[in-house]
Amino acid sequence: MKANTLIYIVDDTEDYRFLLKQFFKLTRPDDTLTFFPDGDLLCQQAQRPDSDEQRTERPDLILLDFHMPKLNGLQTLDCLNRFPSWQRVPVIMLSSTTDQEEIDACYAAGVKATVHKSAILTKLNLTIQAVLAA
Repeated sequence: MKANTLIYIVDDTEDYRFLLKQFFKLTRPDDTLTFFPDGDLLCQQAQRPDSDEQRTERPDLILLDFHMPKLNGLQTLDCLNRFPSWQRVPVIMLSSTTDQEEIDACYAAGVKATVHKSAILTKLNLTIQAVLAA
């Protein structure tokens, strides 16, 4: 795993973004985090041209909330998958649901892992390590 991993975190809940920021400060302080309050803003980022002046940096990992206004997690992932260079970015879907159909839909859409939001943050850390090591 490379040092200073770039991670995009997409979640509409300000408190959860703050919690993740604190989590990363403690467990992965060398990582660079970029936060998006909704999937639409991430899709706008992905659509920026790849010219020299406006090169869009791709993250090493995306943590993506499933339930969001505007674009939900699956719609956001669908948007990202329209761009071949973004298809290679691993995605971990964060969700408060235990609905197996939603979880199955996430994997069918290409996510590398799903993590229940109420899961102990240690599990999230282990999942991030496993996905980035793959």
